[in-house]
Amino acid sequence: MADDSDFDVVVHPLEGHTFWGEVVGLPGCVTQGASYTEILERLEDAFAACSKSPPVSPRVRPDKSAFASVKTMGDLAAFLQSLAWSVTRSSPQHDVYHSPDGAMRLTVHRDPEIELYPQVHRAIEKLLCDG
Repeated sequence: MADDSDFDVVVHPLEGHTFWGEVVGLPGCVTQGASYTEILERLEDAFAACSKSPPVSPRVRPDKSAFASVKTMGDLAAFLQSLAWSVTRSSPQHDVYHSPDGAMRLTVHRDPEIELYPQVHRAIEKLLCDG
């Protein structure tokens, strides 16, 4: 894994000059932002949180139908907690949730009102439900 000063990201532009992004090589290390500057700041924060967590490995996946109602960061946090995921508060803006078996992690922004962009929802659904 890269050190804290060197990591690759992919930034995906969306309609309305908004973005979602992911840290390459760190499954579940995704975030979204209202501007290019904000997405880069959030990716840096998400990387800081995610890089402190253990690496991921294969695990049992939840049902997609259960994930369909997840619309906000608060919904995502509640969904993960309902699956008995634990949380580590390790950066200013993001929490890192860990699966019960310790095989998977996912970064979640701390603002519960932030709505998940459809592309972010699909990326997280794929990670959680499809592998």
